[in-house]
Order: sequence, then C-alpha cells, then structure tokens
Amino acid sequence: MTIGEKIYQLRTMAGISQEELAEKISVSRQSVSKWEMSQALPQIDKVLQLCELFGISTDTLLQDNLSVASKKKTGNKYFGTDGFRGEANVNLTSMHAYKVGRFLGWYYSSALSGCANAGYRPRIVVGKDTRRSSYMFEYSLVAGITASGADAYMLHVTTTPSVSYVTRQDDFDCGIMITASHNPFYDNGIKVINRYGEKLDDKTTALIEAYIDGNMKALGVEGDDLPLAQREKIGCIVDYVAGRNRYIGYLISLGLYSFKNMKVGLDCANGASWNIAKSVFDALGAKTYVINAQPDGT
Repeated sequence: MTIGEKIYQLRTMAGISQEELAEKISVSRQSVSKWEMSQALPQIDKVLQLCELFGISTDTLLQDNLSVASKKKTGNKYFGTDGFRGEANVNLTSMHAYKVGRFLGWYYSSALSGCANAGYRPRIVVGKDTRRSSYMFEYSLVAGITASGADAYMLHVTTTPSVSYVTRQDDFDCGIMITASHNPFYDNGIKVINRYGEKLDDKTTALIEAYIDGNMKALGVEGDDLPLAQREKIGCIVDYVAGRNRYIGYLISLGLYSFKNMKVGLDCANGASWNIAKSVFDALGAKTYVINAQPDGT
C-alpha cells in the first residue's frame, strides 16, 4: 500500500473527514486530498503527527510492504461497507428507500445533526445508475426527502464520483447514489455520501437503521414516526442535470494532453457512464468509438 492509500484507510477507519483530519494536524484539506491521491507526500513533522494520531509506527506508514490493520466490521443491520445493498423488492424495497429519504430529509434540519437554524431547508442531491429498479428507488427516496421538508436535486443517470463531486462542490448537505456497482442487474443499493463527498459515518448510518426499524427513541423523537412537512414546507424537486454537466467539464479539465488524431474505444457496459465518457474523450480531441451504450435496465 502507498502512503496515500494508508492515510485514506486510516482516516476512514477513524470516521473523520478530510477537513477534520486537516484541522487536527494543521494543514489544508487540499493537502490531505493530495496525499490520499498520491499527488504529494506529507512533510516529516506531519508524518509523525499522523502516526501519533492513528496510533501506528512510522515504519507502518512509510513502508509500502507494510499494511495497516483493517477496521472491524460494524454491527450495522442494513448498511455494509458500500451502502445498503440487496436484491430489488426482496431485501431492499421501495419502502426502505422511502425511509432512508425520510430520515435524511429530517436529520439535516434537526438538532441531532448539529443544525441550529430553525426552519432550515436541507438540500440533497441524488444520482442513479441504469438498473431498471433505480428509477423505482429514486422516486421513493425523493418522496421521502420532500415529505420531510428537504429539497431533492436530481442528477439523473450519472456516476458515483460525480455525485461525490457535486455534493462537495455545491455545498449539499449530503448526496445519494443508487447503484450496486458490479452486482447483477436485479440487485441495487443506496449509498449515502456526506457533505465532503465521502462515505457517511457509521454513527449516522446507525441512526438511519434505527428509523427503518421504528426505534424512534434512538432519534429522540416522541411518537411513532418523524414529522411530515406541510403546506409550503414540503420539499421541492429540482432538475439538476447542470451539476452532472459541470462534472463532465471537470473531467475534461484534468486532461493533460490532446487526444487529437487518436482513436479511442470505449466499452460503457450499458452503465452509468454511457452518456458521460464519450463527451469527455470527444472534447479532448479523440475519435471515439463506443459499444454497449444502449442501457435497457438489465
């Protein structure tokens, strides 16, 4: 493992964001990001601080042939290492999705999240892949979000990194990606992303599960359900394809060289990148040939 990979793993195991780590060791968030992407190395004083913070030796951090111990599995009932996954309408249903939306729409305006602004209206951005059930889960999530009084911004079919990018860049309270990655088409998943574009922490995930199971006491809420927004407090649904387009622009900006006069073949596997990948390579000057870019949900 590289130093960057170890810093990322240690940070996520500790359940802290890049911004929180940066504050702890007195560097910028951009510095932490560059370390994790192996674009830069920490100075020796920061190496020592990182080792002290995470309780590891300098040899463990600096030597590529040594790895850090993996985090123990959490006791989560629904959410695993990569979100809430299951077979659509078997062990992951539209009601599950609705409840996830209900919780998130309520949570980010509640004192439980640290919100001190009475009447605050959370903003949540949602993306999905091309699975047939993704549309069902999208509508259920959005129904829950808006029923709790938050606004839902729709990226439509897009990639997971684009949801992380837009969540962070456009100051959303959180992002949601509906996908099961490489799993069979009949599976699906709900991945929740925090405001920094990273995986949601285990503590908040446990609260989502408590709500799904009807444990309102864990949320500090009286009654048998979360309050429903009414009248003008019901959330809005916003078409936010512009956010996805800005992400495409960001990918293009990362190109260091022109692809002019080059032929590039892309196999999009009928997945979430089918309407993104070609645009990027075309903009960089390539003659792009694409296969498997006619998704039908299976």
